[in-house]
Amino acid sequence: MERSRITVFAVITAVLIAAAVMLAFIYMGFGRQTADVSFPDSTGGAESGEPGPGGTAGGGLTLAEVNPQTVQAVIQTLKRPDGYSRTLYIESFWEGGKAKYTVDSWVKNGGMRLRISADGWDETKNILIKESSCYIWYGNDTKKIYRAAIGEALADGSLYDALQMIPTYEDVLKLDKSEILEAAYVELPEGWRIKVAAEDDVLGYKEIYYISIDTGLLEAAEAYDGDAPVFRMTAGETALTAPDDSVFQIG
Repeated sequence: MERSRITVFAVITAVLIAAAVMLAFIYMGFGRQTADVSFPDSTGGAESGEPGPGGTAGGGLTLAEVNPQTVQAVIQTLKRPDGYSRTLYIESFWEGGKAKYTVDSWVKNGGMRLRISADGWDETKNILIKESSCYIWYGNDTKKIYRAAIGEALADGSLYDALQMIPTYEDVLKLDKSEILEAAYVELPEGWRIKVAAEDDVLGYKEIYYISIDTGLLEAAEAYDGDAPVFRMTAGETALTAPDDSVFQIG
């Protein structure tokens, strides 16, 4: 167990040091646990370019038209909340098997606390980002804590997403419009979402994002290698109240 802990920490440290390794880490973790949950129907929802009922959603918010030509401009208007908490359910798939992970996350004013569990693990993994440092420990054993400094260049949303094992939807902003396969509003039981489908130019996966227009957070995602699923993520209900400071203490 000790050797495996050091190995995991070495990988995460590499993620914190090099952006290229961070990208690899995202895809290495691109898929982990979900308790049985319903997932958005990729074929349902509003047609491309159609706003919500009456052109509004989320307490009177006017919805701009969304299609492959306009979705990047719409995404640029979104802002992640400064404080929230939620649980992510993640699955990864490979030929002959799959893995499931649950990620409890708390975010407040640039700090983040994660508690990650998985089928077959005998301990949870704890990750804390606080004051330009990343701390990792297992279970309740706070006597063995691994620490890495976070460079300013990497202290952004993509780092936090990588540690949560989810894709960064803002990467859509870097795409050429020709790489965006689909963009539309879709209406789900939880509310209206922006759906974006694009092809990853590194692995060739088709990636699908579902982004909340109310919170600015990624609410669900999928990735496919051809017709075969390789990743699936859904989020539980988001609490938009800032977590208590005690959550960001080690222990």
